[in-house]
Amino acid sequence: ADQQELFRRQADQAWHALMEIEPFRSYQGFFNIRRVEVVSPTSGIAEGEQTGRRPGTPLGMHFWCEGTARLLCADETAAARYAGEGEGPQYLIALANSREYGGAGGTGVTTLAGGSPDAGRII
Repeated sequence: ADQQELFRRQADQAWHALMEIEPFRSYQGFFNIRRVEVVSPTSGIAEGEQTGRRPGTPLGMHFWCEGTARLLCADETAAARYAGEGEGPQYLIALANSREYGGAGGTGVTTLAGGSPDAGRII
């Protein structure tokens, strides 16, 4: 709970980085973005050599998804449940409390490590 302000800053930074890239910059007025603040009982996620460790995070986020070090996965069903219903089409982006480089794109949830210096490029 005490890291929510950090989450807000990282989410804003990632969003602004995405809006600097075309065609998102030209179409940013068509987006209705909202942050969903989820409090976890644990701080951070399993990183690096911690491949077998999976902290009990609400979105089940973890690196080494499908045996790939930089692949960051999230439980898509849980992400959709926390996001709830929105107007129009939804695209979910899950931000991990991590500084490690990584993320994933896909049809359900895009993931990125919010504290990574490369987060803006990953998104």
